Amino acid sequence: MPYSHPTTIQEFERLYNKEYEEELASCDSWIQWCESQNPKDTHGMNFHQGMRAALVFNDIKTQQLLRVLKQEYPNAREARDGG
Repeated sequence: MPYSHPTTIQEFERLYNKEYEEELASCDSWIQWCESQNPKDTHGMNFHQGMRAALVFNDIKTQQLLRVLKQEYPNAREARDGG
C-alpha cells in the first residue's frame, strides 16, 4: 500500500502511534541483539538505548501537541471549570 499523507488529526494519530510502536520494538530488538554478542556490543547498546529514550521523550511532546490540536484537557480547562 503506497503512503498517503494523513488528512485528519485522527489519521495522523493512528499512523504516528503505529510507527512509534514499531520504532520502539526495533530499538528493543537491536538492544537484545547487541547484548547477545560475544563480547557484548556496548556501543550499539548505548546507541539504541539513547535512541529509544529520545523516541519516548518525543512521544511525550507529540502527545501534548495532539491534545492541543484536539483541544483536550488541559487546553479546554476553562470550559470544563466553567470559568
